[in-house]
Amino acid sequence: MKAFTFKTPLVTRSKETGEVIDKIESCTVRPLKTGDLLAALDGAGDDKPGSLLRHLVSRSTRLTIKQIDDLDLEDGLALVSAVESFLPASLRTGRIASNSSQGPSDIPPTSDPGDQVH
Repeated sequence: MKAFTFKTPLVTRSKETGEVIDKIESCTVRPLKTGDLLAALDGAGDDKPGSLLRHLVSRSTRLTIKQIDDLDLEDGLALVSAVESFLPASLRTGRIASNSSQGPSDIPPTSDPGDQVH
């Protein structure tokens, strides 16, 4: 588990008065279980990577989808990165994903660099 403090707290205001009725300044990012991933896939639907990330963050942090959508962009991206750190490399997106090997591939190239395209 990782503690996460928001740079910009989530604030809920009264519709009538504008008074702050709830303020969330931090959350805990918990490792995901297989069921979390499966539920997030079901909730996101087909070919919706943004929605999948939203659901994974929700499952990991226990924040609602609306709360995640209301996060400051910097906080939202940091939470996505924190949740992705629990995922295997094959399921990661963005900057934190890494190749399985940093060494050169032993697969031969399909063309010679000197080949010309006609």
